[in-house]
Amino acid sequence: MPDKIAYYLQHEDEREAIVEETHAFVTREHTMGRVVSRLVSLMRAETAAGVGMRSSRRRRGCGDGRIFR
Repeated sequence: MPDKIAYYLQHEDEREAIVEETHAFVTREHTMGRVVSRLVSLMRAETAAGVGMRSSRRRRGCGDGRIFR
């Protein structure tokens, strides 16, 4: 790792190119819409698989999927 650090400290043009490419990727790919969409997809998958429901948090259902307290 120290070798890479020394290399990029001496090659500013390459370092700047990496910064620009990374910024473009993050700006393009990590939008709020994409993040929320991915989060909703993960939540649906976990709900369908029953993941994330601890027995201490389970409540009695109404029989039709609704939860009451």
